[in-house]
Amino acid sequence: MAKKKGEKYQCIECGMVVVVDADTCECEECDIICCEVPMKNMAKKPTKKAPAKKVAPKKIAKKPAAKKKK
Repeated sequence: MAKKKGEKYQCIECGMVVVVDADTCECEECDIICCEVPMKNMAKKPTKKAPAKKVAPKKIAKKPAAKKKK
């Protein structure tokens, strides 16, 4: 798979990190090699979002009815 600008790759042997900083070719197979081993993509794993909390609507206090004078 072609590498994309901004992707990070890390060597599993020595820990060196490489950032792709240029547009690349569209080759199907393309590996970055370090320590004679293909480097692993450090893509961010999707995080689970907490479910949205349901908030009850605020109750509006009613004013007591005015007393009528007779």
